[in-house]
Amino acid sequence: MLPIPIGAVRVGEWKLSYIHATGKMELYNLRDDLSEAKNLAAAQRHKLRQLATTLTKFLRDTGTQMPTDRRTDKAVPLPGAILD
Repeated sequence: MLPIPIGAVRVGEWKLSYIHATGKMELYNLRDDLSEAKNLAAAQRHKLRQLATTLTKFLRDTGTQMPTDRRTDKAVPLPGAILD
């Protein structure tokens, strides 16, 4: 089984996971939900955008090469671009 490329960032009690293959973002409040059972991405759009911006900045600043989407033969977009 191949690993699934995921980018993640944690800021305080909040954690954002960005699943490259699907473009899906998952947002969790680890103080209230340590097992990451309840995705708050739809309910906490402001926090989602904040963490996606933080992750995007980190990926750009470090020159991270995003994986290629085999269907389009293009690089997977950065998380901040999906929310625009």
